[in-house]
Amino acid sequence: MTKYNCLNPIAACGKDLLTGTYEEVDNIADAEVVLVRSAKMQGMEVPESLVAVARAGAGVNNIPIEEYADKGIVVFNTPGANANGVKELVIAAMLMASRDLIGGAEWVKANAADADIAKTAEKAKKQFAGHELAGKSLGVIGLGAIGARVANTATHLGMTVYGYDPYVSVDAAWNLSRNVKHVTVTQTGCIGMCQYEPIVEVFEPGKEKVTYVLMTPEKAVKVVNEHLVNGKPVAEYTVGAVTE
Repeated sequence: MTKYNCLNPIAACGKDLLTGTYEEVDNIADAEVVLVRSAKMQGMEVPESLVAVARAGAGVNNIPIEEYADKGIVVFNTPGANANGVKELVIAAMLMASRDLIGGAEWVKANAADADIAKTAEKAKKQFAGHELAGKSLGVIGLGAIGARVANTATHLGMTVYGYDPYVSVDAAWNLSRNVKHVTVTQTGCIGMCQYEPIVEVFEPGKEKVTYVLMTPEKAVKVVNEHLVNGKPVAEYTVGAVTE
């Protein structure tokens, strides 16, 4: 019988997958296997009987990998297991940011005692109207288990989605909506204008190439926000503006 201990609450539907050869114990000192989510295991005293640690999630930053490797303890993770949950949190955050739901809720709490709340709300509600996500642009960097789900869901919300991932896997590509626009970054020479490096060129289907010169990290942030996200080239950073 293999004994396991849960350092964090693990859903019953997950533990039910373990066969009858496994037994849950309350004390890690009696365990051969540990199931963990977010509990920090650095500095934790573990028994010599421990042979494996299973992380319910992708990251293993809360587990001393090298120390356990020296002890012969195998560490497993479960990439993608929480991908849908993280996607939903990302979409929820986007909705809260675009509609100021928290601000609206706080306003309701602050005005709960107002006897004429309906009339007051009619005057105040416009400040919480926010913006629709439909028609907006979203850039997703990294199209793995979470990024692909976020990109796909955003297209269903009517957003224009641009995805970038130079290492996207075949499986991830198969699961990606065809409505996600593929963004690539290609390194080239100085195209005859070495004095204006660093140079960034933006190519969009059906539009003229835009060449930005003398780029800095601060300029790059503005180009991403205004050009790539909102579709408005930053004219003052372009080669035409600099060379005039």
